[in-house]
Amino acid sequence: MTDSAGGAPIAGATISAGDQSATTNAAGQYQLSVPPGTYDIKVAKFGYKPQTFSAVTVVDGQSLTEDAALTARATVAVSGKVHDASGHGWPLYASVQVKGEPTSMVHTDPATGRYTLNLPVDDAYTLQVDAAYPGYEQASQDITVADTKLSQDFGVHVDEASCTAAGYAFKYDGSTESFDNASGTKPPAGWTVVDNVGTGQFGWRFNDPALRGNHTGGTGKFAIIDSFVYGNGARQDTSLVSPVFDFSNRTSPYVTFHSDYFAWVKGFADVDLSIDGGTTWKNLTHWTTTSRRGPRTEAIDLSAAAGHSAVQVRFHYTGAASFWWEVDDVFAGNRTCDPTPGGLVTGQVTDKNTGEGVAGAKVVSTDKPTEGATSAPTPDDPALGDGFYWFLSSMTGSHQVTADAHEYTDGTATVDISADSANTADFTLAAARLQITPSITKTLPYQGKGTATVTVKNTGSASAHVKLSERDGGFQMQGQTAGAPLHEIPGTYKPEFISPDRHSDPATPATDPAAAPWTGVANYPTAIMDNAVATSSDGKVYSVGGTNGSAFLSKGYVYNPETTSWSPIADNGVPREAPQAAMVDDKLYVTGGWSPSGNTVTTTQIYDPDTNTWSTGASIPRGWADAGSAVLNGKWYVIGGCLATSCGTRDVQVYDPENDRWSSAAEYPEATSWVGCGAIDSSLYCAGGVGSASTKHAYAYNPADDSWSPIADMPLDLWGTGSTAANGQLMLSGGVTNGSRNLTNRGVAYSPATDAWTDLPNSNNTLYRGGSACGFYKVGGSFGGISPATSVELLPGYGECGGIPDVSWLSEDSTDLTLAPGDSAEVALTMDASVAAVNQPGTYTAKLAVTENTPYRYTPIDVTMTVNPPTTWGKIAGTVTGAGCTGSPAALKGAIVQIDSGKGSFTLKTDKNGHYALWLDIRNNPLKVTAAKDGWAPTERRIEIVRGKTTTADFTLVPDHACT
Repeated sequence: MTDSAGGAPIAGATISAGDQSATTNAAGQYQLSVPPGTYDIKVAKFGYKPQTFSAVTVVDGQSLTEDAALTARATVAVSGKVHDASGHGWPLYASVQVKGEPTSMVHTDPATGRYTLNLPVDDAYTLQVDAAYPGYEQASQDITVADTKLSQDFGVHVDEASCTAAGYAFKYDGSTESFDNASGTKPPAGWTVVDNVGTGQFGWRFNDPALRGNHTGGTGKFAIIDSFVYGNGARQDTSLVSPVFDFSNRTSPYVTFHSDYFAWVKGFADVDLSIDGGTTWKNLTHWTTTSRRGPRTEAIDLSAAAGHSAVQVRFHYTGAASFWWEVDDVFAGNRTCDPTPGGLVTGQVTDKNTGEGVAGAKVVSTDKPTEGATSAPTPDDPALGDGFYWFLSSMTGSHQVTADAHEYTDGTATVDISADSANTADFTLAAARLQITPSITKTLPYQGKGTATVTVKNTGSASAHVKLSERDGGFQMQGQTAGAPLHEIPGTYKPEFISPDRHSDPATPATDPAAAPWTGVANYPTAIMDNAVATSSDGKVYSVGGTNGSAFLSKGYVYNPETTSWSPIADNGVPREAPQAAMVDDKLYVTGGWSPSGNTVTTTQIYDPDTNTWSTGASIPRGWADAGSAVLNGKWYVIGGCLATSCGTRDVQVYDPENDRWSSAAEYPEATSWVGCGAIDSSLYCAGGVGSASTKHAYAYNPADDSWSPIADMPLDLWGTGSTAANGQLMLSGGVTNGSRNLTNRGVAYSPATDAWTDLPNSNNTLYRGGSACGFYKVGGSFGGISPATSVELLPGYGECGGIPDVSWLSEDSTDLTLAPGDSAEVALTMDASVAAVNQPGTYTAKLAVTENTPYRYTPIDVTMTVNPPTTWGKIAGTVTGAGCTGSPAALKGAIVQIDSGKGSFTLKTDKNGHYALWLDIRNNPLKVTAAKDGWAPTERRIEIVRGKTTTADFTLVPDHACT
């Protein structure tokens, strides 16, 4: 499909034949499959004259081409202004479109609310307006377009039911019951408690008999029906009934209350209304086994009671060992959505170097920092660039507003804020920007040295601080081994608190042989999940707390890799589910987690392995369960987590063991829990997790400026995973993926050097909500629901916790640079082929990772050192294959190739392709070369290598047993 005026492709055109239809892509192309027959093929696109290809016959198997050049219809401009119509009257940033035709969409100017929409003439339309600011209702208007310009303004109303639009708030006129004057089983004056069962069991009470605490969002006393406190076999049917309210003069009556409804089975919670003094009742809400955990504010429309003088509300509960319902701060009366004083502040934040919009900038009022917004992209509005922000200012007059974006200098503007207006303040932020030598290549003689230069220039508009750090490019991750087969278990997996009374038998791990490289170590002494694990500097693994499925645990154990056994440590006396743990200076710190009642624990405990004793440290400000945990620069970071009734927070707390003090760090970029974290060099890395939904997102934290910045997304969403930092990688294994619908054994690892993720070997057990620590150890976990496991797995070779091995053959004369705008610096590199690690001729690779204070991404500098062999050396190389009893010979991975001469012996192992290679001085001739592997008969050959050349010696092994 093309435009007849210029031949440009038309996207979004609809082609239909009978019941089948297709839409053109960006290139104007379409493909439509239809049964054989004769069709009228219709082509339509908003703003163009339609076309019809009549009586087109399609036979079986035929490929038919039908092109069309559509002619645009004449248009006229429809313009106007979109504004608030509920009291403030300010201009609104909004989309305007023909209803049902999203390709017609335009946006208003945020500062004026004005728009222009070109529509085909001589037609009737319904225009639809959607405010970009939340809390407004949709507006629409029918219009008829002739051949002249048309003006159409829109007034858009706020949604009074939610009253969430900026500049509006609920106004209450009525009475509120806080229950602070109630006691025991006695309700406040005017309220009554009804026991519909008649067994004498108390229903609603006001003294919190099981000490649950107020989870409603209210404070002080509250009303509670605690079904669980009566135990199995008992049944409750009870109502908490309000006094009689006179709503004769009420036009917008509501009942609102704070609530925490913790449902399980065999129960419901109702709110009922009576307008005849309790003679008859009408149900307004009915909650069954779906929990509505607090803190919540429930609001229920009582419009049916407007104008009535004998109005009552009751809270009706039934249950049988079904947990509880808490109610507090019950308001009954008029509720209206009224304007509050203030004006809007809008604008854009742009990059001084590029002119592009800056998303993620925090724009706040200097005089009132609680008022502000974060700049965001505007992908749906081609007329407005990214970096748009808006917020409500409750202050008018002249005020300073600042814009702060990560790795940019701050911007400040003075804004004259008028009430009921949209006031504009744009910001252009400066930042450093670098030009860097992309790669270095050097060829050296064996045991020689060489130098090269890296140039770094600051082409930006702010000062740059640059740090270079080495990464060994020759390191091969074990992740190239697949491990066990990929195993994904469909189900519904939740991050929340698990009641310890809901007993489930421990799960039994699979009995199939373990797939390398993951190896099983001694089972944990008890079934365990939601435990906290940490590794000490001597390689011992400590596990504390968690649940065995029927109780929360306060005891812990230590695994000694030398004795390959677990031993108990002193019981700390504080049962916790999903606490956090960390080793700092070889002491074990534990905090947070859920208590058996479902509250979170704030107590911090410290275990000294030398004395096998616990002591108490400063309490964490709020108890978090299943938070991320990592130690960076001797301080312990706790990231996100769950509170008593909800999972996913942005809180980041930092514990300083030296001063026994907690403090807050910059908030995590999104609400999260069950996130995988680890420290590498001078940064903290976190990935995955679950808040309102599971995520692939990952972030790095820089303690120098207390800021988080995004890194590459994971290839899959993941939470409840085993995680650690080791060998310069952030490593995650197992957990829940696919939007919380699958349990997986897949693992991934992140390299800060490349800002990329690679696959780890699949683990042998498919678990989530277990403990993990450097090693890489995974201790316990659940196979789904409440089914803890005893299994413990280890991925060997990952014992370098937090740091990155130095590249021994590479050094720099400077790794820290400070550059003013326009300045440049040269860094001299030295490559030394005489170090012990360079024991063979060939190519050695490394990377210089670039850490900088800019908002841009920089790939690491590739460093390649090619080492030529001495003139008297030759190379022996070959492939070891196995010819089994059936089939063709295949490469043997891990075969041993022993090379012996009168001057020395060398032992090699074949790679995954069965290949081996070694350079040697020809004075080692003659060589005795033996190839061997378990299950195969060894083979021996005598070889002489040739100076400067490669001598090939292949081996084909046969089984060491007779074929049948």
